Amino acid sequence: MPLRVLLTGKLHGPDMGASIVLLHKAGREGIVNPQVGFVTLDERLKILREIDWASLTSSLPAAESAAATAVH
Repeated sequence: MPLRVLLTGKLHGPDMGASIVLLHKAGREGIVNPQVGFVTLDERLKILREIDWASLTSSLPAAESAAATAVH
């Protein structure tokens, strides 16, 4: 589920494999109206790479930090 939340911002939804393919195709083809704020898969991954994950987990209490580390 963490991948779904990172890529879509939602906890539940359609199959992730199909969703990722659609995100990729929509971004490559430019078929989404720019006014809706669509973020391409490439842009999402770039944003996720720029996050300092270590600093986010270091500010969590020990139990939450261990759970967050297990997700990565």
